[in-house]
Amino acid sequence: MKSRNDSLGGPMVFPSWHPTGKYIAFSTNETQQIFHSRAKKRIEYFDVKSDIFIYNPETHTALVDSRLATKEQMENCPVFAPDGQSIYFITATYRDPKRYYDQSRYSLCRIGFNPDTGTLGERIDTLVSAATMGKSISWPRPSYDGRYLMFTTLDYGYFSIWHPEADLWLLDLKTGDMHALTDANSDDTDSFHNWSKGGGWYLFTSRREDALYTRIYFAMVDSQGKSTKPFLLPQRNPKEDNLLRMFSYNTPDFTNRKLEVKDMRMNINSKKRVEWKVGNEE
Repeated sequence: MKSRNDSLGGPMVFPSWHPTGKYIAFSTNETQQIFHSRAKKRIEYFDVKSDIFIYNPETHTALVDSRLATKEQMENCPVFAPDGQSIYFITATYRDPKRYYDQSRYSLCRIGFNPDTGTLGERIDTLVSAATMGKSISWPRPSYDGRYLMFTTLDYGYFSIWHPEADLWLLDLKTGDMHALTDANSDDTDSFHNWSKGGGWYLFTSRREDALYTRIYFAMVDSQGKSTKPFLLPQRNPKEDNLLRMFSYNTPDFTNRKLEVKDMRMNINSKKRVEWKVGNEE
C-alpha cells in the first residue's frame, strides 16, 4: 500500500490497529527539524502540519472528519481504546513552529468511535489539558484492561526522544487521577512505552545509561498504579549487547507469537503498491 496520498498531504505514520482489525487510525505529518547548539539538546523535531484519519484496509479508503483535520489544530498520535469504542489522541494549537517551537504544547483528548459505521462520535473530551498541567503530552497508550492510560510529558512539542526531561505518567481512566511514575523515570529521556496484553507489564525506551542511545526497559504497574523499578532488556552478553553497541531501540511493543519476517525485505523493496483514496472522494 502507498503510504502517501496527495489528498491528505503526507504519509501515514503513527498507526494504531482497531481491536477487530477492520480499521487503522493514523496521522499525516509534515515534519521539519532544527539543530540546537547546546549539547544537552541536539535536535528538535516538529510538525508544521498534522491531521488524523481512519483507514479501512478492505475498501482501501480513509475516513476524513473535519474536526481531526484542521488548520488551526495539530492532531497527532491516535490510538484506539481496547474496546474499540473510542480513540485517544493529542492536539495542540497551531503556531509558527520555526518561531514558537518551544511554546507548542499538546493536550490529551478522546473521541468516540463506532466500528459498525466507521464514524467518529459527536463530542471531543479533553482528558489532560496542557495549559493546566504546564507540560506537553505525547504517546498516549491505554492498558488492555481499560483501567489506565500511560503517556509521556515533556516541556514542549511531542517528539519526546530528543527531550531529556521526558517522563512517564499514568492516568487512571476511572477516577481521573494521574501521577508521574517516579520509580520508573530517570534524569534522561523516558518514552515510547507500550503495555503487555496479559497484565500490568509495560516496556519503554530510555537514555539513562549514557544520554546518547535509547535502550529497552521493563517494569510493572500494580493495582494501586505504582510502578516497580525497571530493568534493562535481558541479553546473553549484557555489557556487550546493551552497553557497548552503538544502537538505539525505539517504539518497542510486545507480541504474543513469533513473527515471520522472511518476506519483509522483498515486500518493502517491491515497487508494487495498492492505491487508496479518501472516503468522500468520487
